[in-house]
Amino acid sequence: MAGVSVSTTLEDTKTNSTIPKLMNDFFENRVSELAGIMCGKGGFGMFIDPPNYNPTTDEFQWIAGGVEVNSHGELPEDFVRKTIPAHTYAVITYTGHVAGLGEAYNHFYQTWLPNSSYELADSFGFEYTDESFKGPNATDNVVELYFPVKKK
Repeated sequence: MAGVSVSTTLEDTKTNSTIPKLMNDFFENRVSELAGIMCGKGGFGMFIDPPNYNPTTDEFQWIAGGVEVNSHGELPEDFVRKTIPAHTYAVITYTGHVAGLGEAYNHFYQTWLPNSSYELADSFGFEYTDESFKGPNATDNVVELYFPVKKK
């Protein structure tokens, strides 16, 4: 996948809509700069947490609006390329306004993961939306959240 990246905190994203603004900018203004796009109108957003990540205070990296690209194409200077590794993934399907995605993440980390027979397998995760995504103001978007997990 390829996209543009930002370092942010959860508080900054909540207060300033850092991630939604970057995602919107990518799909409205930047995606056309990429060659070798392999998927339709869907896209990815990926978070990469630092070691011993503290969600209350620490910055994490967000790759905004990543789209699937072939591995050989050149990227514009400020774009990044990431390979999503093979893992077992826990998947949460969220339906609603993108502003509510934080609740889905909280459900995963605070409810599902502690009560499951799994633990995190890596320090990243990603969101995927397909071509049915209706835009940042729609109240019925479907977003799949993927978290790499392994058996405890």
